[in-house]
Amino acid sequence: MSGWAIFPGQLRTLSLFLSEAKGHAKPYTAPVAATAPVDASGPKRVVAVTACPTGVAHTFMAAEAIETEAKKRGWWVKVETRGSVGAGNAITPEEVAAADLVIVAADIEVDLAKFAGKPMYRTSTGLALKKTAQELDKAVAEATPYEPAGKAQTATTEGKKESAGAYRHLLTGVSYMLPMVVAGGLCIALSFAFGIEAFKEPGTLAAALMQIGGGSAFALMVPVLAGYIAFSIADRPGLTPGLIGGMLAVSTGSGFIGGIIAGFLAGYIAKLISTQLKLPQSMEALKPILIIPLISSLVVGLAMIYLIGKPVAGILEGLTHWLQTMGTANAVLLGAILGGMMCTDMGGPVNQSSVRIRCGSAEYSNLWPDGGDYGGRYGATAGNGSGNNGGASQIRQSAAGRWQSRSGIGTVLHFGRCNSVCCS
Repeated sequence: MSGWAIFPGQLRTLSLFLSEAKGHAKPYTAPVAATAPVDASGPKRVVAVTACPTGVAHTFMAAEAIETEAKKRGWWVKVETRGSVGAGNAITPEEVAAADLVIVAADIEVDLAKFAGKPMYRTSTGLALKKTAQELDKAVAEATPYEPAGKAQTATTEGKKESAGAYRHLLTGVSYMLPMVVAGGLCIALSFAFGIEAFKEPGTLAAALMQIGGGSAFALMVPVLAGYIAFSIADRPGLTPGLIGGMLAVSTGSGFIGGIIAGFLAGYIAKLISTQLKLPQSMEALKPILIIPLISSLVVGLAMIYLIGKPVAGILEGLTHWLQTMGTANAVLLGAILGGMMCTDMGGPVNQSSVRIRCGSAEYSNLWPDGGDYGGRYGATAGNGSGNNGGASQIRQSAAGRWQSRSGIGTVLHFGRCNSVCCS
């Protein structure tokens, strides 16, 4: 109505009202609405998600750090922890709707579908723990609306996510593998409690514990690692080829390295087929249950058998030979390199790789007293569930005749090909 000539009055006689309106009407100007003051202090309602590969320490430490810093600033905050036992302190849809900002501090891939459309800032648990104040400042300044996978994104954003994604995919596989390592290693350790060779007696509890830990749990480590790397990349269609590729990594002797390669290969092939293969609407339902698993499993399986398995197995055999023939000077250099690797990231893949190599050398290095060839002799082979591979506790008898425990939980470095043991 702004700009119109308006005459307010009472309508008693129509002709009289119209004549008065014609003479006294004035242009109407709409009142200006009061502008709400802009809050420059940042968002007041924040929800966050934290997750680390093991789901034990950093997940909860980062959550506590975010809560403490947010409360210092007077913000309302709720942090959902995606730990090893599942989601804790879960954020409700109502809290998501009312939130001004979403902070995701995760080292693995997590489901964020419920935050679609909300301003989101992503970081790692390490940064959220060490530089909490700086990360919250960056979250306020750099948060962008979250779009679930599959929607259009700029090439720059996609490139950054892909480079960071490979690291997250690997840690996702590790996080699903760790319970197998823990459960299997403890079962083997319990078997040793009845006697170091008690499991050799058929029908005994020690033999059953060894079969559970070494023959079953440890045999699934590499397939689970590969399967969930692929799952992180391609969601459910990647799980089947990833598990098959992991089993082939075990059977071909390419071990963890082959399993990691199989996981990434399976994931990206399944994702490529899922996004690029166009079928008639009547056949779309066959893609996730027939077409994608079949084609991706064939490609990954043939690649592992004819292209990847033997070369990687050869590399691991070379590493084993190098550890067996290592001299004192080389051992000092290796120790310095591994020490630096362990300090690079807290519990990450670089740290874990250094521990695996170190514990593998504990068996094959010739620098240990009494010959040094004592570790991992009583575990179970991934291939047949019996034999000498994959021991969880490195135990040896010293020259004085005393039994000494060398380590706790272990995982096989060179699965099905040698006796190396690594600790997790």
